[in-house]
Amino acid sequence: MIRLILDTERRALFNYWKVLGESKRILYILIGLLLLLIPLPLVTTLLFSITASLDENYMDLYLLILSVASGVILILVSIHFIIKDMILSGSITHYMSYPISAAELFHAKFIKHNLLYSTSIMLPLSILLGAALAVRYDQWLLVPNSIVYFIVLGLVFTSISFGLVFLTANILPVKKVSEILAFLGGMSFLLIYVIMFAIADSFTGILAMFPQLPVLYSGVLYDYSAVPGILGPIIMILAAIAIIISTRFIVVRAIDRVGVAEGHSAGKRKTGRSSISHPVIVLVSKDLKLSYRNYRELAVLLPLYVLPLVLVYFSSPAEAETRSLVMGGSQLLSAAAGGALITALYISAHHTARDAEHFQMVQLLPVQGTKLALAKYLFNLVATVPILMVIFTITWFFSTAGVETLLFMLPGIVLVCLAAVPVGMLIGSSSPVVSRKNPSKRLDTKSGIIITMIMFFVFMMISMLPLILEGMAVGIRQGLIAMAILGICAIISWFILGSVAKKYDSGFKITYKD
Repeated sequence: MIRLILDTERRALFNYWKVLGESKRILYILIGLLLLLIPLPLVTTLLFSITASLDENYMDLYLLILSVASGVILILVSIHFIIKDMILSGSITHYMSYPISAAELFHAKFIKHNLLYSTSIMLPLSILLGAALAVRYDQWLLVPNSIVYFIVLGLVFTSISFGLVFLTANILPVKKVSEILAFLGGMSFLLIYVIMFAIADSFTGILAMFPQLPVLYSGVLYDYSAVPGILGPIIMILAAIAIIISTRFIVVRAIDRVGVAEGHSAGKRKTGRSSISHPVIVLVSKDLKLSYRNYRELAVLLPLYVLPLVLVYFSSPAEAETRSLVMGGSQLLSAAAGGALITALYISAHHTARDAEHFQMVQLLPVQGTKLALAKYLFNLVATVPILMVIFTITWFFSTAGVETLLFMLPGIVLVCLAAVPVGMLIGSSSPVVSRKNPSKRLDTKSGIIITMIMFFVFMMISMLPLILEGMAVGIRQGLIAMAILGICAIISWFILGSVAKKYDSGFKITYKD
């Protein structure tokens, strides 16, 4: 019966891929290629170099930090997908209507989640780490030990995720918990990713700040010896089996005794009165509340704010001695302009497309399209400009650029956002998508491809800037010329708001899915 459930899940995944459409498949393939071509080689190189050169006194602490970091990401991501797959989708009710036991259902779902999520994180990490340690110690038995350790660790963390979900499913509003954890999982991955590049050169100094640990991994994951190298994996496997059996007991009792319904919670309706009377300010306030209350939307958009900072670290690694960014004024200005362009385009397109969900109500409002477009324009500026200015001000503080760079950079961010926001609004209002299963996906395939290609182009330009701008300095004349060009672009882009206002008056061409 477990095999039949797994076969059903496999067919469901293939059917989902088939109904995506050719254009959406191309978009996913492009995103996958971008991840394979840029972040993966950088992470691989960084981890391999740290593992191969780290002082052996800190090896246990290093391996423990890697285990905990991967476990935190895996638990956050797994809980989100377990809630989505087993509770919100109603699959438990569907499967339990057939002659299937709760234990069989747990085993099948446990295998599926381990293969899709745990293995995708732990297996590459185990192979990379095992290869680096094997090269360092010239002991190739460390590779299978590393694979066994991280795969078993993934099983343990997945079991913990199942246990937490089914212990709290009938107490907490699981839908909101899923959205919060999706946001935390994405942000934890990005945070660890950025920290790795920020402290790569001073990693040993940071490890020295921690207290010394007793030997944990010696003989098993490094400096291999026969007895601990054989007994260590066996003990871990036995412990993992015990944890999985305990988790199965919790899940089976939760399904058999009370069942698990869809995670809805009845919140208290708040009443209040607003003293704001101007329609534009009311609409901006409404958009701000919608954004802050929707955790799933924050999970989609907040990585876009971190992306410019990642671009900065890609183009300028940190120096160990000075702990500052090797970034001149020209590079910092270019990174700020590129990051502001990407962020403003995507966020303004996403927020504008969000109006498609309640467009009938928007059209009933006694407000003209020009005011609707102006309100959305102001809201997008509020959602992008201040955050980007704070991010790049902090970046400038740790860079080698002068004060004149900061004075040009902050107005430049404002002008880039003024020019990019109307373009993003036009993209978002062209053909928005309303999806019941995934409300965070608001842009159609064509819009997604356009923004993805712009992001790829900007990313490649930022990566090549250290070679192009080497030795160049930012002068007042060059800065004023750049500000004038950006100002002209912002003025021209203002007229695009007229096209967006017409779309609000005539109606969006909305695509409904699911």
